[in-house]
Amino acid sequence: MKIALISTSSRKNSNSLRFVNYLRHILTEEAQHEVSVVTFEDYDMPLVGQGSVRKEALTPFQDELISSWESADLVFFAMPEYNWTAPPQATNAIHQLGGPAFKHLFDNKVFAMVGISSGRGGRQPALDMTTVVNKIISFTNSYSIVSPKLYESHETADNLNEQGHFVGHDVYERTAKAFVDYTLNVAQRWMTPIWWKRNNRYSSQISDVLLTAQIPHLPGNLGGSALNVVRWAFNRKKARIREYSGYPGGF
Repeated sequence: MKIALISTSSRKNSNSLRFVNYLRHILTEEAQHEVSVVTFEDYDMPLVGQGSVRKEALTPFQDELISSWESADLVFFAMPEYNWTAPPQATNAIHQLGGPAFKHLFDNKVFAMVGISSGRGGRQPALDMTTVVNKIISFTNSYSIVSPKLYESHETADNLNEQGHFVGHDVYERTAKAFVDYTLNVAQRWMTPIWWKRNNRYSSQISDVLLTAQIPHLPGNLGGSALNVVRWAFNRKKARIREYSGYPGGF
């Protein structure tokens, strides 16, 4: 699975970047995922109403953000909590990229939200970004989902060092890993039909099946219905995916 980790803090060596690097360590432990990291340290998007992001004139930061995001199946956003809300650069980025030119960034994706706090906060920025991203998904008639489980990173600097390695309380590590596992399961369930369609070698046969009411010479005792043939082909493909996949249950 391709995963983008986006730290939306513009501060150097921020707590958000610590958490993003922590996620990177977790996700690359077993080499099952292709992970990219983007930080907002060089953020240069104009404010909405004072300029726009143009495909033909992307800055290095904008190109890195958009390229990482558009190639990902799963996108994590880590937002610092500023006065009980999300940072303006995070919501501004969503507003800038939520129009027709970049609509594809909100299609066929799974999003996950993390609120970062130096104390005991973090919930509100994750909720704020969930609301904004869901609105864009709905408005652009896209097919994506924001994972329902968010994560609040409490006392981040006490639990993670500057390189994103865990150094704190075991409750932090346990809950963070549970959040990652849950999010990966949501992404796998959501993305499987799309993945299957893109890689399905039996698509032409299934299309032919749907055009006919009865098909002779079916394997086993399936009968002659088109629906049974589709089920057989789909189950056969799932079995082949399971042979080559490291995911639980074959996906």
